[in-house]
Amino acid sequence: RYLYNKSVTEHVYLRVVYDFEGQTYQIESTADPFLISKEEESPKKKEGDGEAEKEEADEKATFSPVENRFLRPVKLPGGVAFKDIFVSYLDRRIEAGKAYTYFFPNGFATPTIINLRNEDDDEFYSIEVRPLSGRAIVRGEYYDASVTLEGKGK
Repeated sequence: RYLYNKSVTEHVYLRVVYDFEGQTYQIESTADPFLISKEEESPKKKEGDGEAEKEEADEKATFSPVENRFLRPVKLPGGVAFKDIFVSYLDRRIEAGKAYTYFFPNGFATPTIINLRNEDDDEFYSIEVRPLSGRAIVRGEYYDASVTLEGKGK
């Protein structure tokens, strides 16, 4: 919710960068307007890797890390890892590389579901970012966003 409000009140574009390799997340910002277009398949994109989508989404915007004591990069605690992330502008889940949730100055956040797992991959939590409020909903279970994104789920 903080990022949602910051984006609107400061008229900046923000994004959360989820890094599967480092098991970290951090906040980046830009004042450069940009649009995210629906994913189109191309040979340079790898299944499960959000890097190619990032390049397409913000090829004209220059994002840089936010320097704010409240928004420092965060490493997930030991025993917790990203399982997968669903973002509304892609047709599949991301399981490697980087994924992004965007917050726009007009009060919109890209709908996102972050699924977390334990080391044994038998316990799950999910965090859903709501698009019109920036509110996060936490669930004590794996949340299959592919069903939701197709309009068949919760």
